[in-house]
Formats: sequence, structure tokens, C-alpha cells
Amino acid sequence: MRVLEDGDLQTIGMMDYDKRLSHSCSAHPKVDPLTGEMFTFGYSQTPPYITYRVISKEGVMQEPVPITIPKSIMMHDFAITENYAIFMDLPLYFMAKEMVRENKLVYTYDHTKEARFGILPRYAENGMLIKWFELPNCFIFHTANAWEEGDEVVLISCRIENADLDVFNGSVKEKFENFKCELYEMRFNLKSGQASQKRLSASAVDFPEVNERYTGRKSEVNIIDAKTMSPDPVAIVELPRRVPYGFHAFFVTEEQLQKQA
Repeated sequence: MRVLEDGDLQTIGMMDYDKRLSHSCSAHPKVDPLTGEMFTFGYSQTPPYITYRVISKEGVMQEPVPITIPKSIMMHDFAITENYAIFMDLPLYFMAKEMVRENKLVYTYDHTKEARFGILPRYAENGMLIKWFELPNCFIFHTANAWEEGDEVVLISCRIENADLDVFNGSVKEKFENFKCELYEMRFNLKSGQASQKRLSASAVDFPEVNERYTGRKSEVNIIDAKTMSPDPVAIVELPRRVPYGFHAFFVTEEQLQKQA
């Protein structure tokens, strides 16, 4: 993209990293605020089902790192920490090609399968270095952030319980009574191999945003009960900057604002 004199945007062309990008790419890549590197992945209906990529600050895409999982899944988002990338092998699968109707993607959800979370050293050149952890059945569209605390990797994400397949296949229009999407903290102990989780919010939430200057590092925020708007927060996580309101919110610095003025 390039910015025109009137402030509009114009597409220059497709960014394929000198034809090194031959697979789909996540809508939610992560940029390390300290190194300037970008981390991303793609998922596919054919092996390798997940491909991890690291892109340097200069825009050079490193060699692909295939991630081995049993089946073709739908994975919309992932997370990074200072030293790791976190992948999610969740039980929402693509149906076999011969079962796809009218050229539309169709999903099947396995309510009996555990949710798996893979922790991979973020500069690993071999996907076999990933370490998998299991937690109760769930689905996750979006993560908020992740960081490291001692032997643990902490992930904050929007967890969907009792996922209704009709929601994913687009046939639900009005009834969302059983649709629960809540903010959860998940912890993965790299030393003991144990995983745990706890709910942070009882209300339906999704698509959280954090200040990208703290991507992969520990961010804090106050969670308020919207029903009562009590001055006493439900949970407290400190942040050095205010959290913007609204859907698809993002953070900008004063310098960035001045450049756009």
C-alpha cells in the first residue's frame, strides 16, 4: 500500500516475500515491539496443516516450519512471548472435501476432544520441538496476549465453551443463549508439563486488543462489571496506558498522531 497526497490508500501489489509465501497467512500476525520481527502462520486442508513463519525487521521471510497435528483444523489466531510461539490445536475441523457442499467450507466440531496448546521456541527450525499441553474442550477465535513467568507460559484468550456448530457454519441468526465466550487465563508449565486455566470474565467478550508495544510481555487492565458499573473492578491488571474503547480498537502514540495530522 502507499499513501496518496489526499490521504487515500492505493494498492501497489501482492506481498509474497519474493515468492517465498506459498500458503495462506493468518489475519493476526504478531510483531515483537523490541526486535521488529513479525511472526505468523498459515493453516491448510492438506499437510502440513500448520506452517509457522518468522519475518525479519527488514522484511525477509525465513524458512517455513511445519507444525505436525493429526487433522486439518481451523486456527484463526495464535500468540507469542519473548521466547515462544503458542499454537492451538482445537476441535473445529474442516470436513472432507467430498462432503463440502456448494464450494463452501463446512466445519465439524468434536465435543469430546481435549483442547491442545503447543509451545514452540519462536526461532525453532524444526516443528518437532513443540511441546503440547491439554485443557478441557473449547474453541478460541482470538487471543489477547501472552508472556512468561518463571517456568510458565501464560496465555490470555477468549474461550468459547459448548461451541455451537451452527455459529461457525453461519446458520444462527438470533439465538445465542448457549454461546459463551469468556476471557480466560491459561498457564503452561514447561518444567512440569502441567496446564491450568481460570476464568477472568463472566461476560461474553471477544477480539481483545492490547497496546502492541507490550505484545508478548506482561499487560495489565481493570475489568469492570458493565451491569453495575461499580467502581470496584472484578479484576485488576495494571497498564501504564489507558485502554481504548470500541470494537477493533488500537493504540497510537502522540508522535504517530502528529505524523497523520
